[in-house]
Amino acid sequence: MDILGRAAFVTGGASGIGRATVVALAERGASVVFIDRDEEGARQTIARAGQPDRVVFRACDVTDGKDLAAAVGSTSSRTSLVSATVICSLTIRGPGGGSSTST
Repeated sequence: MDILGRAAFVTGGASGIGRATVVALAERGASVVFIDRDEEGARQTIARAGQPDRVVFRACDVTDGKDLAAAVGSTSSRTSLVSATVICSLTIRGPGGGSSTST
């Protein structure tokens, strides 16, 4: 898939597979909006991508529906069309209803 000039939305972009995805997409010419709770990790992702004009971070907790909706809304206001959405965060619900999110 040719991604030059296209836009992507990535969750969990501050570490692990999410970070690698953001970096790879930016290196190949895509504009990337990524979300995560880890702001320090996000700064590292942006630095590793080496494309600050193509990579935008939005702090977001994917377990909070309102926060996630706001992040998606801000993405659509920045780009006309998102060509790819990559989910690299995982929420696990425990027996008591608690959740744990990892990337």
